[in-house]
Amino acid sequence: METKSKLRQVLKARRQALVFEQRHAASVQIEEKLHWLINWQSELVVHVYSAQLHLGEVETAHFIDYLTRSCPEVTLHAGRADKTAAIPTANFDVIIVPLVGFDEAGNRLGMGGGWYDRFLAVQPHALTIGLAFECQKVPLVPIEAHDQSLDVIITEAAIYRN
Repeated sequence: METKSKLRQVLKARRQALVFEQRHAASVQIEEKLHWLINWQSELVVHVYSAQLHLGEVETAHFIDYLTRSCPEVTLHAGRADKTAAIPTANFDVIIVPLVGFDEAGNRLGMGGGWYDRFLAVQPHALTIGLAFECQKVPLVPIEAHDQSLDVIITEAAIYRN
């Protein structure tokens, strides 16, 4: 089994190998699936990551704009994970996270700081959704006791449900 660190390097390189046009087109397809996954017109407390495009993450700006403009019942929290940042204390209904890698069982590989693992651990009732490109899928993500799996992972090719 590959170490998380080595796997992280390989998957970051795969993601970065996608040219902007590929990432953008795939991000649009992922967002379309995300729109249909949940009734966003209901009263929800939602956390969405703000994509770091220089890292090749799935774009979220259009989705954040959609929630802000078109979903008045949604309470939106958008931001970037920082391993030194405080974990939000609100009770979230939906949490959308970026991924470095994933497997079909819902296991995720993040940037390695553990922020999302700590955040998801205190949100046991939230629907957790990861956004990734299909090239980030691996047969098996090595997991440890503190790792938090996801309920749903959306790529341009599929929706994986845990």
